[in-house]
Amino acid sequence: MSRSRRAKGPLARRGPTNDPMDTPKMMFRPAPHLAAALSLFAASAALARPGTVTSGDAQFQWANTSASSATLGNVNLRPDGALGTPDHAFQLWWWFRAPGIVEREFAFPDADFGGESYAGNIANILWTNIGVSGARFNARLETILTEGQAPGQASVEQNLYITNREMTTVTLHFFAYADLEAGASTAGDTVTLQDQATRLLRITDTSGQFIDWQSSSAANFAVSRGASAGGLQLRNALNDNAPTTLNNSGLPFTSDDFSGAFQWTLVLPPGVTQVIGHTISVNLSLAAPPCEGDANNDGLINFADVTSVLANFGEAGPAGDADQNGVVNFADITRVLSSFNAPC
Repeated sequence: MSRSRRAKGPLARRGPTNDPMDTPKMMFRPAPHLAAALSLFAASAALARPGTVTSGDAQFQWANTSASSATLGNVNLRPDGALGTPDHAFQLWWWFRAPGIVEREFAFPDADFGGESYAGNIANILWTNIGVSGARFNARLETILTEGQAPGQASVEQNLYITNREMTTVTLHFFAYADLEAGASTAGDTVTLQDQATRLLRITDTSGQFIDWQSSSAANFAVSRGASAGGLQLRNALNDNAPTTLNNSGLPFTSDDFSGAFQWTLVLPPGVTQVIGHTISVNLSLAAPPCEGDANNDGLINFADVTSVLANFGEAGPAGDADQNGVVNFADITRVLSSFNAPC
């Protein structure tokens, strides 16, 4: 059942639960000399302008690009485009922390005035001189939407460009939080770690639809319950007054509403720009094929793979999908024949 767009409620602290992110923390009270830093952060807020990008039939919409995105549903991801078709994303936003300066996370504030642009399949959001005193930076968030080859498929790539504005090297932690809806459903999600090295998580719905969420540049991840399941521990942890460190926790995760986050640590010399990011892929596998051309995954490339392609022709795979692009077609036969008898 599709979730209606609504606020997810006040971020009240809850008592300890079994959620790995819900751990007791020491409360942080800013010292007087940090008041200016916090006021600078608050003053950076400006108007937010939502917008939509398209790729073929697929649509990605920023319904809200303001700081309130830290508490509200703010995105729509519809591979088949039209309003009323399955929507696989509810929330997607970024946080930062400047360790040693202010030991808590802040949600990215409102974008610069006029700082949002939507052209074709690419959206950009700009922030100038944000952060806290002693750790100021510029940021540009690029969102790229790509339609899949079959109905119900699309991917969203986000790249966050960070430029240090300080005259000294600064260390910053960044967090990307997402509440995703495999199968456009708010329940029944099962999450597995497909590849530890590339931080590839797969969220699978009871319908068989899935979302691959990956960041090979992230240091760590965490998985937690989403809002419809009475969760919010992970999002609350990012919004409270204490520092959060993700530790690859929350698995196994079965038959629940998914939310999760990735964490990066950047050490930025003066004036240097670095890029971090992640990819959300709806019903399109981000996993590297175990052996290109091995359509039946038996470790061999032979006539059995041609048979597997033909038996699953027109399906979404994984059986028969020799090139792992989410659709079984003539390209898979070509891949098998071009790799015929090659070692796996």
